[in-house]
Amino acid sequence: MATLQFQTPSNENNSIVVPIRAFLLQTLCVAERPFRRKIVAEIYRLSLLTASLVLILVVASPAQIQWSEPVQLTDSIGFQDPRAAIMGNSIHVVGGVYPIEFFYVRSTDGGVTWSYPITPAPADTFDGCYQPDIICSNGKVHLAFLAKPFGQLRAQAYHISSSDNGQTWSPPHQVFRRRDTFGFMKYPRIAANGDTLFTSCRVADGVNSYLLSFRSFNAGVTWRDSTVADPASWGMDNAQKMLYSGGVVHIVYRMGILDSTGYEIFYRRSADLGMTWSERDMISEFDIYHGQGPSAAADIAGNLMAAWFDYKYGSMCGFTGDILTRNSTDNGET
Repeated sequence: MATLQFQTPSNENNSIVVPIRAFLLQTLCVAERPFRRKIVAEIYRLSLLTASLVLILVVASPAQIQWSEPVQLTDSIGFQDPRAAIMGNSIHVVGGVYPIEFFYVRSTDGGVTWSYPITPAPADTFDGCYQPDIICSNGKVHLAFLAKPFGQLRAQAYHISSSDNGQTWSPPHQVFRRRDTFGFMKYPRIAANGDTLFTSCRVADGVNSYLLSFRSFNAGVTWRDSTVADPASWGMDNAQKMLYSGGVVHIVYRMGILDSTGYEIFYRRSADLGMTWSERDMISEFDIYHGQGPSAAADIAGNLMAAWFDYKYGSMCGFTGDILTRNSTDNGET
């Protein structure tokens, strides 16, 4: 059985990059308009060249809440979309280098030490793995991701799991297989209730994109019951968040609005384990500004919070936005 080796990473690489980015952002707000695009391009270039996975932990006490220093977990070019899950004192983190591969790291001591990054998806099976999501449930760690098998034109959705806290991983289980002629898939997301798993994924047919959901009753070994969570979720490059709480499956997602230049944040729920879904509910305010990057969290008491990034309140230079939230105290009914 393979055993992960642990390291104590440093954040030396960020000590120079962060001041440079801060300087560029400050310059952006006072620069003349013809030069702003160049500054934005430089910030983006620095982000790609210095991308790495950095984690900050919360240290809570009755007196106050403190944040740990950032810990660099990976050192790779183009790292994006990190996801994390907690099981006991173990923290599991994944993130990808699109469209090549994704990495997995873990800590078994609450974030004091971390394993070296590994790629849990079998490299001899797939020609590229990306956009992973992770969750812990019933003593297992579950990963959903996209991968393009050798010899196939399009990526498919897969699932792998670990029953020994991330040390070894199961063979891949295919969540959804669609024809090579049926467009693209993006942003698989996973939720769980015990050994019942739920996934959602964007699927495009060349004209529209659809938000599909799938479920498994045996911890991901087999998948069935594909349903349409949203039949007209325009905008392929839009991520979503899926979670389970109190007998309800929730999806918070971004969608373009017809006859509008803006994207808004929407919510749907399923009270029958993903078979049928509620009507679409817009939880952001309709305007011409983009809402993006939706996320959500819930507890067993029925409290649900959705959060996203939005430009609607603007800034003095027009290039920054805000993080907005909305809460529900009845598990998403209102």
